[in-house]
Amino acid sequence: MSSPTRCFVAIPLSTSVTSRLVALEPAAAPGIRRVEPDQMHITVRYLGERDLDEVSAVLSELSLPELEVEVGGVGSFQARDGATVLWAGVLQGSGLTELHRAVSEGVAALGIEAERRPYNPHITLAWCTGAADGVVEAFLAQSLPATRFAVPRIGLYTSEFVHGTPIYKLHRAFPDLDSQSSL
Repeated sequence: MSSPTRCFVAIPLSTSVTSRLVALEPAAAPGIRRVEPDQMHITVRYLGERDLDEVSAVLSELSLPELEVEVGGVGSFQARDGATVLWAGVLQGSGLTELHRAVSEGVAALGIEAERRPYNPHITLAWCTGAADGVVEAFLAQSLPATRFAVPRIGLYTSEFVHGTPIYKLHRAFPDLDSQSSL
């Protein structure tokens, strides 16, 4: 049994998708924290502080659906800390809904309660504070044409804060990267 680690389940993004998203991000400036391309993902389920071995065992037993995801459009919302989050949209098709449900039901065996808020997938691109006047409006005026991509695997990621910035690291992919099977 490993020590509890802050973690979540997510869909990693391909280089071609992240390249399109980086082009949408606002320029670096005071009051703007951009998400690095290798940190971009679609969260399937936040898990909190958990034993990674226990979560990995549960995820490895899941029967995961074949899945394509469609990314398109941009938007924003206010974070709990008051920052404005800029995001790229993820259309929630039946495959993504099924994946979220399967992961949620699987981790329920570990005592992880169902989420109280509805699942609203997106890809965070930047956080803006009050010092970033005009940035949000300029971002929202952009267009992101829809694009689809196949999801070959999901990942169990760890999250730690380094100098106030969350850093995400892939702990394990499902199915395993060595596996011959696919979603």
